[in-house]
Amino acid sequence: MLTIRSHQLGVFEEAQAQHFLLHLMAHVRTHFPEEVGVLDDALLRARIEQGVRQGHALGLVTRRDLSRFINLLVASDWEFARAPEHAWMKDYLEDPGVSSPSVRLERLVQEFIRRGELEARNAVLREEFGQ
Repeated sequence: MLTIRSHQLGVFEEAQAQHFLLHLMAHVRTHFPEEVGVLDDALLRARIEQGVRQGHALGLVTRRDLSRFINLLVASDWEFARAPEHAWMKDYLEDPGVSSPSVRLERLVQEFIRRGELEARNAVLREEFGQ
């Protein structure tokens, strides 16, 4: 019989965490080149590590949820928790009326998309009206 010690399990979990971090780095480099292009790997890694910690503090535990949370951070200049124009995002993530962190994140993602589409549509209209 094979016995796995807690230390061995810890090493395995750390390797998985590092693999996930590298996956997130490649993902944001691919899908958000303008937003992260000026960041070297060390700074990008530090920001993603901080984002994962923030996600965990909000109760996000699945890779899917953490990936979506990192996407939101990148798309909102990494600092939505402190930026007044993004205060509404924090309200979604901390909504006491919604018990599931995954559901709170899903609601935020949908609202973020809706607001982005509305902003794009308004920009087209401003251009059409010469403003």
